[in-house]
Amino acid sequence: MSDNGPLLSHASDRESTPWKNGLGTATEVASSPAGSTDADFDWRVSIATIAADAAFSVYDGVDRYLMPLSPTGLVLRENGTRRDLGQYDVLGFAGETAVEAIEVGESTTDLNLMVRRGIRSGSLEKRAVTGSAVLTTDEGTELVIVVLDGELDLPDKMVTGDALVVGPDDFLMLAGTATIAVATLS
Repeated sequence: MSDNGPLLSHASDRESTPWKNGLGTATEVASSPAGSTDADFDWRVSIATIAADAAFSVYDGVDRYLMPLSPTGLVLRENGTRRDLGQYDVLGFAGETAVEAIEVGESTTDLNLMVRRGIRSGSLEKRAVTGSAVLTTDEGTELVIVVLDGELDLPDKMVTGDALVVGPDDFLMLAGTATIAVATLS
């Protein structure tokens, strides 16, 4: 691992804040640069709570990736087209796109990766860890790992909602049984 090692973020330490448009709430998992705002982040990973039908905030110049975390998934309308997403499915869309959550019967959560277009590129995927796994990064690539279900030992224990940022030219040995989301930033 790098000299500084991975940065661990516990779910219990995060505070919820309103969306940019005020129609929902989110907790920031990690961002770059640290402490950045809606106007100046290079990338941001957050967990949003959607309590009712609501339009998503517009982010010009940002590529977005959304992964429903709730077992019921999420129904969206993207530029007038219905999108039925199951738990852990990923939908990518431009931050300028008109997207809204519809048919929200009960509060639901989703994982979001937002990447400033022209500065970074990104992807979001679900992976399973059973026993052990090694994650590596290349020069210029970072990973944000979020535990979706289960537990990992690093040696610190990571449980559902906890996250880890792995910097460039680094490696990480994961041990445990968990479903994780991996946001790759390059």
